Amino acid sequence: TDTVPMGILGTNDWITSIQAIVNEQAKALAPEGEEVLIVDFDDYSKRQTLHVSQAAWFSRSVDCQNLTGKRAVVFGDATHAAMMTRILSREMCIRVVC
Repeated sequence: TDTVPMGILGTNDWITSIQAIVNEQAKALAPEGEEVLIVDFDDYSKRQTLHVSQAAWFSRSVDCQNLTGKRAVVFGDATHAAMMTRILSREMCIRVVC
């Protein structure tokens, strides 16, 4: 898979892509005429992202002085900076300045 599991949205996309790969391989490797067990993580992903993450709510709340639409600068090594940039921009709607 080309999906990187960083942040809640990235992890959800990654789980969905793994699910597609597993189901595709199960169908391809199943003996002729045998029922194929299909993996479905959609309900799990929905439950996890519905109640666990408060990032989107927090970014719009008064408590953090409405960071949505604000700008930020991220420092760190490449891996951590890339992850934090992705989470800030995709999940919290904060514009990261390069």
